[in-house]
Amino acid sequence: MENTKENRTALAFVAFGLAFVLFCVWLVFSSTQRGHRAEAAIDHLLPTWLVVVNLVLLPCLVALTAGASRIPISLRFSFGALMFCSGVILEASFRRIVLGSCVVLAIVLVEAYWIFPKWNALHRDANELRQ
Repeated sequence: MENTKENRTALAFVAFGLAFVLFCVWLVFSSTQRGHRAEAAIDHLLPTWLVVVNLVLLPCLVALTAGASRIPISLRFSFGALMFCSGVILEASFRRIVLGSCVVLAIVLVEAYWIFPKWNALHRDANELRQ
């Protein structure tokens, strides 16, 4: 049992490391001239309804990817990939719907830095009480 717990911990660190590396690559790419051209191309390709749907979908994908619910790791990675694509669309949506994009970004930050730590601590405490 201890070996599987260590494997899960190692897999979680690999997943978080991969997410961090992808975020850094995206951040560097988005600050280059090539990234600005790609953002403008994405902005011209996306219909407005998709941008609006993405603004609603992104906080939900963040919750599914990083939440404390019991989701299989393969499904969590799939949600993470969709969340990454949704984040790229969010960057392009700042050109069209500035206020909505700012609100969604604020919701995602509140989820990531306030709701999820409390949620995970609550689940961790509940698991400790059961043992």
